[in-house]
Amino acid sequence: MIEPLRDIIHLLIQIGFREKESLVYALLLMNGPNAITNIARKIEIPRSTTYNIMADLVRRGILRQSHKNNLQVYEATPHKLLEYLQHRRTKINLQIEKMHETLKHLNEHQQKK
Repeated sequence: MIEPLRDIIHLLIQIGFREKESLVYALLLMNGPNAITNIARKIEIPRSTTYNIMADLVRRGILRQSHKNNLQVYEATPHKLLEYLQHRRTKINLQIEKMHETLKHLNEHQQKK
């Protein structure tokens, strides 16, 4: 496997993607747009599992689905992946701030006892 793709798979797993999601995304980056049948065969996972993975990645906005020659074709969208990650980072930062404030109030409440 090409090292940058291995790095992408590893990074995606580290940020919370499941292994199969990471493999699918990396495969699409490497091979370009592809049909589910080809993806399932190359990664050696059941087609039904591949459908679920693809639907989830499309829902998150990091894969694009289109039709080509009467086939559903999926394509990795790196710029959308980065947007998705930026959104997650913003959301996590807000959650950290809220947790900080909540813990601060809890600490103040405990000190009053």
